[in-house]
Amino acid sequence: MSCLGVHFALSDDDVAALLVKQSDADRLALLKEIEVRYFEEPGLYMAESDKA
Repeated sequence: MSCLGVHFALSDDDVAALLVKQSDADRLALLKEIEVRYFEEPGLYMAESDKA
């Protein structure tokens, strides 16, 4: 089943890691890593949304 959106809640550790990145490219790379991790280990920090 496909979804229309994925929503992430960042942990305090993820926020801290993003804040120390110096460039947008580094931040985007980290966000991609976070996204992969959340899809591999779904839990409280991710929700998928569909049409209502």
